[in-house]
Amino acid sequence: MKEVRVQGKGITGPVGRWVTLAIWIVAAALLSVLLPQVGKQETNNAPNLSDSRPSVQAAAVAEREFTSGADVPALLVWHKQGGLKDADLDIVRKLAEQWTKAPVPHQTAVPPLHQLPPEALKAQLSKDGSTLVTPVFFDKNADTEQLKEGVEALKNQAVALIGSDPFTVDTDQGALSARVTGPVGIQIDATGLF
Repeated sequence: MKEVRVQGKGITGPVGRWVTLAIWIVAAALLSVLLPQVGKQETNNAPNLSDSRPSVQAAAVAEREFTSGADVPALLVWHKQGGLKDADLDIVRKLAEQWTKAPVPHQTAVPPLHQLPPEALKAQLSKDGSTLVTPVFFDKNADTEQLKEGVEALKNQAVALIGSDPFTVDTDQGALSARVTGPVGIQIDATGLF
């Protein structure tokens, strides 16, 4: 035990601490000179993934189907406890047609759901048939106020067509309800918090 104390005093004593510091500085200098630099170990010739990889295939589909690739989606989530009926899907189709013909402010695209046969639209429903998610794309350069303006126009047109406000209906009721989510909805909600 006495030996440990003597060694400890040697390292932490008035002279020992400076010797320890000098040893660490010399070791750091030697290591930085002798070891290769991190930037020299960079490899830029890594092979690309093959075309059979799912991520490469998904990127190709995204590029083909969404040529601009830079639009920001607002996801409209339509829900009805007990399942969406044909009349509810007709509302979604009419709104898609309206937004295709006369886009709301800062809207860039909407899928042509109005051109789909009813069976194809029903295939997009959730397993229990109660929920449908429809995207509406907005300009990537639109700020939050402009996105809010576009979403408000979407909501107003939906209210005018339905005759009631699906965005305020409780989702547990048997009535058609809708919510806006996705990047646009989150951005609008986040700025509303501050």
